[in-house]
Amino acid sequence: MHKLLISMLVLVACAWTVMAQQDTCAELVQKHKTDEHMLAAFSNEEGVDVEERKSSLVRYFDECLDLLVRSNFFESVKYLVQFKFGDGSSFDKNSGKELSKAQSVVQSAMQYVRSQQDQILEVFENTQQMSSFTPAIPEISPSIRWAQSVNNTFMEVKFSTRFDSPACLDLFDQDISLSEVDNKTVLHIEAMCRNDKKLLKYQVDLDLYDGVEDFDVDPQRQLDYDEAMRDYTSQWDEYEIERSDWQRQKLVYSDKMQKQADKKYRQENDELFEEEKAAEEGDREASQQPPESGEGGEKAAETSEKTDEEQKDA
Repeated sequence: MHKLLISMLVLVACAWTVMAQQDTCAELVQKHKTDEHMLAAFSNEEGVDVEERKSSLVRYFDECLDLLVRSNFFESVKYLVQFKFGDGSSFDKNSGKELSKAQSVVQSAMQYVRSQQDQILEVFENTQQMSSFTPAIPEISPSIRWAQSVNNTFMEVKFSTRFDSPACLDLFDQDISLSEVDNKTVLHIEAMCRNDKKLLKYQVDLDLYDGVEDFDVDPQRQLDYDEAMRDYTSQWDEYEIERSDWQRQKLVYSDKMQKQADKKYRQENDELFEEEKAAEEGDREASQQPPESGEGGEKAAETSEKTDEEQKDA
């Protein structure tokens, strides 16, 4: 009995010795640092029983998959999955359950990796938003259209690349101002847009043809302007009267020229018109006369045919 217990203790000690000699998945990751080196360790590392190592990793398969994915050792993950499950041709019920569990572990680890990557990107975005805006932010011109009359100009600005595109909804740091640059009045429009976690800077400078008057106008300037507008309106009315008279004269002249052209055409072609009229009357008279019998009828028919041929030749 004592010998049996001693033998069992020796076997357990040997098993622990063999397991202690095998590196765990975490130790392998720390030792090899990169996915490429890790993959090489699975196949041709010197002084190591590779098959025994892979079998040891398979025993802790789920934990090893989770660690490898979180360490971005994706090629090692694929190698380890193929080593355990092969091509799936010899699957049984238990193998299917193990594969589903391994897939769930990998998906959970992948979500963790993606969340860490998203957090890194958010750090950059937050840092960029908190810092002063640099030329790295895209600068684009807003869409502009206007309508104008003699006294006013109306302008519509839409913060989008085209008028048929949706406008930016999250605007901040808007600036609309007028300034004098090189004796020119410049309209400056600027706004920052936050769109789908991206920053855009809308900006445009318009050189105006003349200055922009204040809303508070000197009374004398207003009187002078009103007088100038009355003179302008009076001149415009006179122009409209002259224009209407000219249009009327143009119509009279056109009608006169058309009548002269028709008369000249009739004179030049009067002889032709008379021949056509005589031919029409001859045809009408011939159709009203009864046909003659015998030789006289045949001669009349021949005469009628000759007359028709002569008219065709003419």
